[in-house]
Amino acid sequence: MDLDWAYPEVSPAIINSEKLNCDRWVKTLKTDDVSYGYITTKHHSGFALWDTKTTEYNVMNSPLKRDVVKEYSDVFHASGLKVMLYFSILDTHYRLRSGQIIDGHIEMIKEQLTELLTHYGDITAVVIDGWDAPWSRISYDDVPFDEIYSLVKSIQPNCLVMDKFSEAPAITEIGVCNKKRP
Repeated sequence: MDLDWAYPEVSPAIINSEKLNCDRWVKTLKTDDVSYGYITTKHHSGFALWDTKTTEYNVMNSPLKRDVVKEYSDVFHASGLKVMLYFSILDTHYRLRSGQIIDGHIEMIKEQLTELLTHYGDITAVVIDGWDAPWSRISYDDVPFDEIYSLVKSIQPNCLVMDKFSEAPAITEIGVCNKKRP
C-alpha cells in the first residue's frame, strides 16, 4: 500500500508478493556481516504474516498462501542468524484500542504470541509494540505487560523482551540506542 502501516480493512487479496525470497534476505545480511534479523509478524493493522488459528486476517487467506514467519525463521536458523520477532498488541482490524479492550482481545494476544514462540524454533528476542504510543494509548492496565512478559519467558526463557515504548530498564531487556555510529 506504500504506507507505514496499512488500513485495518485492507483485503488480504493485495498480499501476493511473487518476489518474496527469505534466502535473498539472508544473503544480503550475511554480506553485511549482520548476525540477526527482525520480521514484523503483525503490525498495528492486525494482519498476521503466519498461519495463525486466532484470526482469518492472515497471510494464509491471501493469494500468497505462505507462512512468511516460517520461511523467515527456517532460513535464518539454517544460516546461523538469530531469529527475532516484532509483534504489535495494537490491532486496529479488531478495534483493539485503549478503553475498548475486552477479555477476548487479551487472550488473542496471548494465543498469537504462544503460536509465534512455539512454532518457529528458538527466538532470540521479541519486540512488542503498541503500548502507550500517542495514537493508541493502550496502557499497561489495558493489556498487562507483566502477564505478556511472563508468558514469553514461560515459553522461551532465554528470549529477550522489549517493550518498544518503554524507557524503564525494569520493563525491557533490550536497550534502544539513538546514537549514530561513527
